[in-house]
Amino acid sequence: MTSKDIKNRIEILRKELNQANREYYIEESPSLSDFEYDRKFNELLILERENLDLIIPESPTQRVGGHTQNSFKSII
Repeated sequence: MTSKDIKNRIEILRKELNQANREYYIEESPSLSDFEYDRKFNELLILERENLDLIIPESPTQRVGGHTQNSFKSII
């Protein structure tokens, strides 16, 4: 795989995982199974570890948690 291919694959995986996170946490309508999500996440993790210069703070591998739904009531 060339460096351009690796960069493209990383970008694709990030988009797919960000979409999957939005569907799961916000829309409550996941399109990926847990197994498929984990497979893609692990592939991204490996590619980033092998190409440290391609890691960005917005990558799903660099974030903890996600957005919350507006339907949750505040208790403050």
